Amino acid sequence: ILLRFDEDVASLHGLMHEFLGEKRCEVGKEEDSGDVDGVLAYFNAYHLVQTDGDYDALKRATANDESLRDEEEIVIVALKMNGMAFKFCSERLREKETIVRAAMESFDYDEIQGLLQFGDGVSTTVERILRKDLKDKEERLGADHWDTLVSVYNLGMMLYRRDKKDEAEPYVRRALEARERTLGPDHLDTLSSVNNLGMLLQDQ
Repeated sequence: ILLRFDEDVASLHGLMHEFLGEKRCEVGKEEDSGDVDGVLAYFNAYHLVQTDGDYDALKRATANDESLRDEEEIVIVALKMNGMAFKFCSERLREKETIVRAAMESFDYDEIQGLLQFGDGVSTTVERILRKDLKDKEERLGADHWDTLVSVYNLGMMLYRRDKKDEAEPYVRRALEARERTLGPDHLDTLSSVNNLGMLLQDQ
């Protein structure tokens, strides 16, 4: 419960240290103090990833107890701070859609192709999320809404990076046509789409 109070993290961290330190002294016996030490390790890791935006904050926060890399709440906080924390979370969590989505949202969906390095399982999850998001936006916002077209572009490029060029082509074309229509033929984003389509067709 205390972990949800984010307004004054530093003060809360100090308070928790004091409280848990007292509890540890009260427990006394080493075999009985493990639970207190575990809670303190958890809270220290949570505090570090919440206040440190470096890509390896999760790695450093869990250096003394790598089992904490399997704690979903810690990992999600780390991902919100820096999507590259995905590199250091457990294999089990990498298979969870909530974790993959948190990493994608941290990247603002601009650099999500970087998640392909983590294998086919993660790539498949990313593709599934992108398809869901596109379907949802088409239903809620319409086929020509800018946010929908961003999803079209992201899905097309993900399919292209996954070497699914035939599936990617209609999405890449749709993104290009929309950008030509809304931004004009000389806009940088339009020209980027022209380049992407050209590379896709050349690779087919």
